[in-house]
Amino acid sequence: MCEPGETGERRLTDFNAWWRDRVEIAAEVRTFNVPDGKGGTEEIEGWLLRRADASVPGPLLNDVHGGPASYALLDFDTNVFWQVLCSQGWSVLALNAVGSSSYDREFCERLAGHWGEYDLPQHLAAIEKLEVEGLCDGRLVISGKSYGGFLSAWTIGHTDRFDAAVVMSPVGNIETHYGTSDGGYYADPLYLGTAPRFNRALARKLSPLQYVEQARTPTLFMQGKDDERCPKCQSEEMFVSLMRAGDTPTELVLYPGEDHSFLGQGKPSCRADAAGRIVEWFMSHSDINGKTGRQAETTSFDETEDAS
Repeated sequence: MCEPGETGERRLTDFNAWWRDRVEIAAEVRTFNVPDGKGGTEEIEGWLLRRADASVPGPLLNDVHGGPASYALLDFDTNVFWQVLCSQGWSVLALNAVGSSSYDREFCERLAGHWGEYDLPQHLAAIEKLEVEGLCDGRLVISGKSYGGFLSAWTIGHTDRFDAAVVMSPVGNIETHYGTSDGGYYADPLYLGTAPRFNRALARKLSPLQYVEQARTPTLFMQGKDDERCPKCQSEEMFVSLMRAGDTPTELVLYPGEDHSFLGQGKPSCRADAAGRIVEWFMSHSDINGKTGRQAETTSFDETEDAS
């Protein structure tokens, strides 16, 4: 408080004293040179989030945005777990890989018919750069919702590079998504690049379900039980197939009464539970008994193997 023309202001209120006890998170725009899917390379952007005082390598979460014709947002409501992980020494990479919007039409539309094939290599290249720079200590996890759920599910069936995965509200089986999603009948042919017709052979080829039995990555599936955009069958098919394929740790969580927006717009109890489960899953599967993560090299599965 201060009278006009006077000095020596005096504080009357302090509503945010609790903020001084919180860990400050720094968000940095990063660029990465990555394969473009056509035999060349290109430069893409992404957000890197870390503790503002981070000085040593730590575990890395690669979080994949939805869409895919969208972009990585720093929206707190859907990304509470980012803040929690960063406060505990993690880094978070939120990449705008090929297929993202706002980087011209060709960049966005190039992914059509190549889900997983063009964008996963870009994510892996960006991660490799962060490892070379000494920002990641080898512990690596992946998460994503909607299309991000698709790519997370696709990833675990194509590489064992990640220590753990959280797959949320995914497109897991494009063939069944086409007939059960409220938008599948028009969106899936568009994203397959075959509109207005639906190509079932291509849908099977690009479906994570076809490769899930190869996965060895501990995977948590999360889903709004009343989701009409990516219905619960998408998570259920993936979960059952992975669970019955072997001994890979996996869990499925269905939230009654919640839809596709459960993570950011669900009931507070649902959102708190979801964020807590994500953090716990990553913590428990990336640092068990002093484990320091997988080796830096990427191991890809042989896609010529039989896929169910």
